[in-house]
Amino acid sequence: MKIQVRFIATLRHLLGVKNVDLEISRPMKLLEVLNLLAEKYGEKFRKAIFDENGKVKSDFLILVNDAEISVLNGLNTEISDGDVITLLPTIHGG
Repeated sequence: MKIQVRFIATLRHLLGVKNVDLEISRPMKLLEVLNLLAEKYGEKFRKAIFDENGKVKSDFLILVNDAEISVLNGLNTEISDGDVITLLPTIHGG
């Protein structure tokens, strides 16, 4: 199964990529996908997304197929073939 993750604004600059296609072997929870990305991109991604307690920082909007995850099932939203995840930092410079 293939999914796409889009990186917006500062996250795009930090990682040096606009988006990435991931192959997953089964449907996964969104939190599992974020952990896969942390394995792939290392500590810089982990520090950008997760706080010191391992929770996703509140200053990120996460969309799955253009729907904000709070209207879905949050970090337990199931991700499956063809889904698009967008990671959007909500704090921007002026």
